[in-house]
Amino acid sequence: FFQAEDGIRDSSVTGVQTCALPISITLSKFIFLSSLDVYNGIKVKTLLLNSKSNQKKKPEGAKGIAFSLAEELIFYYQNKLNSNFSIIRIPTTYGHDKIPFFIKNFIEKAKKGKEINIHSYQNNLAWINLIHVNDLIDFIELILQNKICGIYNIDGAELLNSETISKLVVRHFSSSSIISIVFIEKKHTQIKINNSHLKKEIGWFPKEKLINTIKNL
Repeated sequence: FFQAEDGIRDSSVTGVQTCALPISITLSKFIFLSSLDVYNGIKVKTLLLNSKSNQKKKPEGAKGIAFSLAEELIFYYQNKLNSNFSIIRIPTTYGHDKIPFFIKNFIEKAKKGKEINIHSYQNNLAWINLIHVNDLIDFIELILQNKICGIYNIDGAELLNSETISKLVVRHFSSSSIISIVFIEKKHTQIKINNSHLKKEIGWFPKEKLINTIKNL
């Protein structure tokens, strides 16, 4: 998303391609949607982040590295254009018409009464960060309205893992599916984000709940 001096415009491209800005445009505000995957090389049981965090990135894997490199391009253009840029690091988004693949898989199996397999790791359950698209749009609108910029980590403020989500699905569909745990021989990091100061600063706190989206499917 970017806001030019002649109005608000948006870009639907993602990843590194999002950085291919027309340099001829005089930007007053640019927002790049990055990913919490820039932290996925940090191997601790629980990673605590504030919404405005100085935590050093440590990307791992194709997605994490791609978004980290894209952020570096953003910093380059910010200096080159002397503009107000913001980077929002988000988890997987969802909404009424967009459900993450693994949840779709749970739902399809629950409807058929098939076994649902979930993961558990050496040091952790399979914790999952999500944010509803409505909450994300509200956040973008508020930082534009309040004319603030910076690097933000946000999520939907729900403590979710594959076990709790699969149980929600089975209960909602009154399914006979059995939930089985598959143990993965690797470590997994749970990311916890403290969004509380954003409520005081700009009046934002996520309102949407995953269970309500599932109920409305």
